[in-house]
Amino acid sequence: MPSQNQRYEESCDRTLTDLFRNLAFDEYQVEVCRQNCARLNDFDPKKAFEQLDTSRCGHIDPVNIVEFLVRHYVQVDLNDAAEIIREFDASMDGTLEFLEFCQFLLPATNNSLRHVAEHRHASPHFRAHDPLPYNVVSAIVHLFEKEVTLQRHRNQAKEQLALSPDFIKVRAFDTISRGMSQIAVGDLTYYLERNGFYPRREDIEAILRRLDHNADQALSYVDFCELTTITDPNATGSSPQKDS
Repeated sequence: MPSQNQRYEESCDRTLTDLFRNLAFDEYQVEVCRQNCARLNDFDPKKAFEQLDTSRCGHIDPVNIVEFLVRHYVQVDLNDAAEIIREFDASMDGTLEFLEFCQFLLPATNNSLRHVAEHRHASPHFRAHDPLPYNVVSAIVHLFEKEVTLQRHRNQAKEQLALSPDFIKVRAFDTISRGMSQIAVGDLTYYLERNGFYPRREDIEAILRRLDHNADQALSYVDFCELTTITDPNATGSSPQKDS
C-alpha cells in the first residue's frame, strides 16, 4: 500500500502532467485561431491593433483589452488582460507595442500565412480606410477568448501545485530532467508518458512555443518556474535561482 508521501507525489505528478497537457491543447487552439484570422482576406494586423489602441498612443494596456472585449460581449477582468500582456510583453513595460501584439496575433507555425497577413496592406485590393468587417473582428475576439482560457487553466493548475505540501520545484525539475540542467524533449516525453499522457509531436511543439524562450528545444529551470509559479503582479523581472 503506498505511503502518504507517495500519494502526495503521485498527486503532484498528475497535476503537473495535466498542466502540460492543457497547455499543449490550449496553445494548439490559440494557434488555430491565429491562422483562422490570417486567412481572412480583410484581416490586417495594423487595423487589429488600432481596434484596441483607441487613443492612438502606440501601445495596448490591460484596460484597452478589457474595453475591447466587453464591447464584444466577452466578460474579462484586468487580471485576465494583464496575464495576456505579460505573456507577450518582451520589453516588460506592462503594455504591448505593435510588434509584441503581432506575436500574439499572427501564426507561429505557418510562416507563409504569417507573411501573407503581414503584407496584405501592400495588395492593390487592400482598402486602407475601411474598418475591419464583423467576421474579422469576431475572429480576433475568439482568439482573445482562447488565450484567456489558456491563462486561466494554467493559473488554476499553478494554484493546485502551490497548495500541495509535497510539490518542490527543484525536485520536480530534477525528476523530469533526470538530473540534468535542462529538460530535453525526450525527458519531457518520457515523464508525460509515464504519467498517462502520450503527447503528439504537435503537443510538444506547442509546449515549447510557450516555454522555450531561447528556442533551444529544451526547458531551463527558469522556464519551468515560469510554468509552475503563481505570478506575483508586484514581482520584479529577476529570474529564479535553482539553489534558492
